[in-house]
Amino acid sequence: PRCERGGLTGRDRMRDALFIGLLGLLPALVSAAGTGPVPAARAAATPKPVIERAWARATSPGVNVTAAYFTIRNPAPKADQVVTPRSPAAERAEIPETKMSDGIMQMRQITDATVPAGGALALEPGGTHVMLIGLRSPLVPGATVPLVLTFRHAGEVQVKAVVLAPGSVPPSQ
Repeated sequence: PRCERGGLTGRDRMRDALFIGLLGLLPALVSAAGTGPVPAARAAATPKPVIERAWARATSPGVNVTAAYFTIRNPAPKADQVVTPRSPAAERAEIPETKMSDGIMQMRQITDATVPAGGALALEPGGTHVMLIGLRSPLVPGATVPLVLTFRHAGEVQVKAVVLAPGSVPPSQ
């Protein structure tokens, strides 16, 4: 609509100015869109770590804590870290490492477990492992316990660890 003198109304001028301003931003928006993937897309593009020989210790009656062990293989071209372990079978999960210090075995929680690019990290008795704390029910030999490992770059990886009786030989594959 035009005003009586043949010019544009104030609202029309404002609309046109806004449209021209947005057109001016278009090259910058297109350029910014191609600068990097969003985290979910990055996780989908990163090769997922492979979990091998996952097992957990069976629990004795009244015990609500156990450990899980496995090997993580990282096929990606850069190192990755397990930043959060969890399991629906436990209230919480942690990654401690066990070390001998002055003749005393000590455990301390670590904030991430690094898996080298193209390499592996073994979580094993006497070393780094996953502690399952506050088990919701006892773990019996032959059962499986689900784990979810969240990696900094690769995202989530689901694992099923077979439950072994004390003294059993861990799986070889």
